[in-house]
Amino acid sequence: MYDASNPAGRLHDILEEAAKKKDGNTTAQRVWASVFKVEPDDLQTIMAKLFEVHELVSEVRRLIESDSDLNHELLLRYFPRIESAIFSKGIATPWKPVGTQLDAAVLDSLKYCADALKDSFTEDPVNQDELEGIDQTLLSLEGMIKVSSLPQNLRVALLEEISKIRKSISMVQIKGVRGIKEAMQSLVGAVVAHQEELKAQQEEDRQLLARLAETMVQLDKIISKSLRMYRLFRHPVQFLISKVNEDAEASDEIEIAIDE
Repeated sequence: MYDASNPAGRLHDILEEAAKKKDGNTTAQRVWASVFKVEPDDLQTIMAKLFEVHELVSEVRRLIESDSDLNHELLLRYFPRIESAIFSKGIATPWKPVGTQLDAAVLDSLKYCADALKDSFTEDPVNQDELEGIDQTLLSLEGMIKVSSLPQNLRVALLEEISKIRKSISMVQIKGVRGIKEAMQSLVGAVVAHQEELKAQQEEDRQLLARLAETMVQLDKIISKSLRMYRLFRHPVQFLISKVNEDAEASDEIEIAIDE
């Protein structure tokens, strides 16, 4: 068995799924679209995810090389083939000659890497339906923020941070929950940086900010459960609630959620 939750384990699962595609007539673009569960003609998303997979390869290499007790030469011997398969001669090239590089030896080497990293990285599985629900909530919030009366600089900042969180949710297959945690940290930083604008928000925007705070609570629960950590964003969310409203009913349910 191997740990599928750490960077090497996630890389193994992604490449194993790609290696299963045996149709000699299909293209690399269609294979990766299937692996990433996106439309085959969505080239922008496919390339963005492939870039992140390449970054994942680099991360695994760095982690293995940073541990002097590991046999670097043995564990990393197939990484040139992995990199070649991810960025082949072209996304429109036939998949068969690319996929043959991802044989059992390559995939087994990633299992060994995952086993070597098992004490450094652990993530429990997340509920994909919950993440998709939060993504839809964030999409709705984006629309509400665009037409809100929040100050322009605050609108821009919140839209940018929500975009980061939505991207991290879409990349969880590759980057894991830690990617969502990083995006949440960025949002919290924006909340603190714009506290004066939050203090001056108008009555009509209170419900919007309350929904944002509630979504942060939900994500905080998912992150802390998956990473087996204490809730990271309890105090920043309380801060946001305090700026939203002193007595709004919407904040009551959020306060309860924080204390659960």
